[in-house]
Amino acid sequence: MRIKAKDAIPVLIAILALALGSYIARWILALIVAGILFAYSLEGWEPKLPNLNIRRERNDEVRRLSLIIKRTEFSETSRKIVIEHLKEAYRMIGINVNENPPKAIKLLQDDPSNFSRLDEILRMVEEDINERSG
Repeated sequence: MRIKAKDAIPVLIAILALALGSYIARWILALIVAGILFAYSLEGWEPKLPNLNIRRERNDEVRRLSLIIKRTEFSETSRKIVIEHLKEAYRMIGINVNENPPKAIKLLQDDPSNFSRLDEILRMVEEDINERSG
């Protein structure tokens, strides 16, 4: 086992304090040793922050949405969630979907069988977004 210089310094000062005959010199060296040990204890102290893993959160969101899309064939609630996400995408670009819903949302709301054509509907949404932003 190797002795680090960091650990040896307070030990040497403590031995020196014991070897000296003067009472005041021993107290001064004892205070120095205490100060060094206190500084060493502060050196290792850091606040522990939780690891923020944004990529993992995004992956979880993508998995959750993909599962919801898979369930749209069977679940009315999943269909509503998909429609709400599409409405939110339109709202982000400034289209009011309540007064005049776009064609893609009308198709999904009118006929639940249109969820089998979700790829085409998503392309329509993409075209609308490109027209609006471009």
